[in-house]
Order: sequence, then structure tokens, then C-alpha cells
Amino acid sequence: MARISSLTNSDLYKALYNGNSGRSSSSSKTGKTDDIFSAMGTNAFSDLSMIKSGTYKKLVSAYYDKYGSGNDTDDGISGEISNLKKVSADSMNLKDSVSGLRRIDFSDKDKSDDSAAAAKKFVDSYNSLIDDSVKVNRQGVLKDTLSLVNYMKKNAGMLNELGMKLGSDNKITFDEDKWKNAYSTSKSSMFNGVGSFGYRASYKIGKIISSSSAGTGKATPASMYNGAGKYTGINNNPQLFNTLF
Repeated sequence: MARISSLTNSDLYKALYNGNSGRSSSSSKTGKTDDIFSAMGTNAFSDLSMIKSGTYKKLVSAYYDKYGSGNDTDDGISGEISNLKKVSADSMNLKDSVSGLRRIDFSDKDKSDDSAAAAKKFVDSYNSLIDDSVKVNRQGVLKDTLSLVNYMKKNAGMLNELGMKLGSDNKITFDEDKWKNAYSTSKSSMFNGVGSFGYRASYKIGKIISSSSAGTGKATPASMYNGAGKYTGINNNPQLFNTLF
């Protein structure tokens, strides 16, 4: 891969942004030009033609229209970070609600209102996570959220008995009366103890916390390139920009 300094100082780099022909002296063509296009692969002359025609300029312009220059506060990157922060907060609230349910002694009738409030918190937090997770464009977050959704579906029958009905939109509707009238042993088997639904769900939620939080700290342009120097971006389709850069 050509060094950044050789790219930025070349006429071809200027042509990339200005749509010019990139004419240069013969010595420049045999030097910097060869370095750049040998790094771009076997389609070097096709790429050169695209630069001369201004096609690359259009691609770069489209990129900045979508993601900004890196200095804008409302570009695609900052929007993605905002969505990831929401998912991170949702998943932490959900994990906290599961922990609350796991601590409750459901056999204590005096705790009926407390357990209902904890169950409602679980439902609300879960629904918020479902709403916000579809707004992110990170495969790790989507994969971990899908794993939780599938686990919820696997336990949909028992959850329904407790007044938590899983809908076709993967969200839950909560019937507080049904929750309060459900057997305490059913609630206990679902949320108390190692190996329970609550125990396993908490583990899956923890993975969502990790995958969503990982993208909110240093989502800078420099952190969007992998060890091979390829653009990883937030659009899950980086091949076009790897061709450019």
C-alpha cells in the first residue's frame, strides 16, 4: 500500500478530488504514479481511467455526503455512536432489571408489588433495546441481540404464563394481573438460581453490553481501519472505499 505522503503529494491524488486529468511529467508518471497503482492491484489502468473521468471524485463526494468530513457533529459516524450509546444504556438497564428479578423471593406474598414492578421494568427495558438495536449498523450488536431474541422465543410459552407475551415484532406486552396470579414457583424457576432463564438471559445481555459499548469510545477514522489497512467502516459494505483508499 502506498504511503499517505506519496498519495497526498501526487497529481493523481489531486485528480481524485478535483476531477482533473492528473497530467504530470514523465518522471512523475514513472515514479509516484507507478507506486500508487501498483498498490491498487491488477485493475490499475481501469482505476486510472476512472480517476481521469471524474468517477472517483463522485464516489468520494458521495462518501462525505453520507459520513461527513470527520469534523461535523451530525455526520454518520456521530449518529452511529449515538445509537450505540442508546443500545448500551438499554442493555445495561435490562441486565439490571434481570438482576432485580433474580434477587426476589417470589414466595413472599408481601413482595408481590415489588416483583410486578421489577417485571414491568424488565419488559420496558427489553422493548427499548429492541427498538434501538435495529437502528445500529454493527454486526456484533445485531448478532448478540438476535441471540437474545431467539432465547426469548425459545422461552415464550413460560414467559406468557407469567404475563409476558412475546409478539410478532419481538416486543413484549405485559399483563400485570396475570403476573401476580402466576405461581410463585413458576416465577422462581424462571428467574432464581444458576441455569435459570434469568441466569442465561443475563449472560446474553452482557454480550450486547460489550459489543455496543465497544463502538462508543474511539470511533474515529483511524480506528476504522484493520491490521491489513482495509477500511472497516460502519456500513458493512466497505469494499468500495477500500478501492478508493
